Amino acid sequence: MLRPIVLLVAITCWICEACKSTQAYQSDPKYTTPSNAIPPKRTDLTELHKRFQQFRRRDSASIFEVRLCADVPNDKNPSKVLYKKEPGHVFLIFYQVSNSTDTISHVFGYYPWRPASVILGKNIKSQIRNNNGRIYDVHISRKLSEDLFFAVLDSSLLLARKKYNLNRFNCYDYGLKLFNMTAPDHAIPLQYVKFPFIWGRGGSPVGLYRDLKKMKESGDFWAPYIQFGYLIAPK
Repeated sequence: MLRPIVLLVAITCWICEACKSTQAYQSDPKYTTPSNAIPPKRTDLTELHKRFQQFRRRDSASIFEVRLCADVPNDKNPSKVLYKKEPGHVFLIFYQVSNSTDTISHVFGYYPWRPASVILGKNIKSQIRNNNGRIYDVHISRKLSEDLFFAVLDSSLLLARKKYNLNRFNCYDYGLKLFNMTAPDHAIPLQYVKFPFIWGRGGSPVGLYRDLKKMKESGDFWAPYIQFGYLIAPK
């Protein structure tokens, strides 16, 4: 297993390369995985890869889209970081729409392998879980070129290998880092919030909700692509 600093360098290098070029895919319409993206025993990433294989390349009629979603713990008070022991969640939706009727999608998020270990403030094993059908409060979306869409898919596999840390790398950090690949010139700043008790500061759907609301109200570049409401992820 790679040491943390080596893994971080590997992730950074892969994301840069994925954004620059996807030439390896030009002759094959089927999604393929980077050879170093799935470590042994990461059945969650193996399953994620299988899900990604439903997306098709070289389909000139397709529209590709990524959504970053926030589900706050208390819908009536979106500024409340913890409610009934629930912290909320940030997750991603990938879409491919062909001929305006045939829609392929996958919904997933980044989690700690053992949630109870999170409060210790240590780096712990991460896990990708299916978020199909999840009800949430806001999303920001971006339509992509085919090449960039598949580059973000690749990066989501590799970035998921990173250890989970409540204060430094949780579902918010994972989702925002991937979404910012879609428009590097308009990257959404990382904004942490204060957690209750002695848990310090970190990423939260509450912080993302707050920032997206400010962008929507201010007419920011992203304003037309932000939607609030009673939203439901595809099943």
